[in-house]
Formats: sequence, C-alpha cells, structure tokens
Amino acid sequence: YNDTLVLSKYNIDPVNKYCCRINNFIVYPIHLTDFPYTPFQVIDHPYCYDECQTSTVDVNELVNDCLLSRGKQFIPIVKSINNHLRENIIIAGDFNEPSHLDWTVKAYEQGLVPLPIPFPISKILENFQDSYRILHSNETIDLGHTWPAYDNFKSDRIDFIYLSQSITVTNYYMLLTPSDHLAVIT
Repeated sequence: YNDTLVLSKYNIDPVNKYCCRINNFIVYPIHLTDFPYTPFQVIDHPYCYDECQTSTVDVNELVNDCLLSRGKQFIPIVKSINNHLRENIIIAGDFNEPSHLDWTVKAYEQGLVPLPIPFPISKILENFQDSYRILHSNETIDLGHTWPAYDNFKSDRIDFIYLSQSITVTNYYMLLTPSDHLAVIT
C-alpha cells in the first residue's frame, strides 16, 4: 500500500494495491505527499525539496495546488473506494492536508487559521464520517492537532480516520509515538 503499513491482530486480506480487507472492513491506509504544504504556503514559510513551494493567499491557487499534488495521488484511491461503497470502509492515515471542517470562516474569524480554505481531499470524503469531528464538532475549541507532535511550531490536524456512515464512532484519542505525528485512534 505504497509507503504505508497495516497492522492488525486479525487476518489481513489484500484487495488491491490501495486497500485490504480486515474482517468485514475495507481498509485504506493513506500517506499523501506533503509538498506543497498549504499551511506553509499561506504563512510564507519556506518549504523546499528539489524546488521551493510558492507562497500565496489566493484560495483558488491553494486548492489547485492541493489538487495537482495530493488530489492527483488520491484519484485512483477514490476510484477504488467507489467500488466498495456498499461495504464498511475505513480510510485512515497522514493526508498532509488539513480539513475544510477545520479551516472554516468561524475558525478564521477567531484567528485560528490564516484563511478559510475548502481543502479538496476532505471535501471529496464528505460522505464519510471524520471520526474526530463526529465527537468534537466545534472547530474553534476542539482543534485536534496531530502534527507536529511537539509544541514548537504551528500545528494542524492532517491525520484522519474517515469511516462509512454505517460505522458507529464511540471514541477518538491521540497517542504520542516516536513519529513527528500523533497517532489517531478511533
């Protein structure tokens, strides 16, 4: 599953290169590119690999950058998801992109985000439950930041667990791990 790993005490049966079956769940482990990293583009924070990302506050340009990077990676996964919509689906991992449910006008007006942005990956997954937002619906109080796991930089919630509507969300918590991301568990 690209550069992701699925661990389970239950049998894992491969379905295709994007997902596996664990009992009666189809599981999609996700790790999307972090370049360009939109929250850094908005605050003009340098972020470079072979090239440096451009800074902008143009929402259309930011969304387009997301679509050209993570969206391009996500399209084949969405096609696979669409083939399993009648099943219980879990889509989880490091999306490297915040959610439109967090970067809202309300959060912007309270100074929590630099701009309201309709992030495309979370918009694509609107028919699934964002397990954190199901239990923590106020984006101005319950920030749920997952990266970085340490407190010396501007944090964001970029690690998600999305679930089919048929799955009941009863809890959600985060754990500190050796990673630079907090582990999210639901």
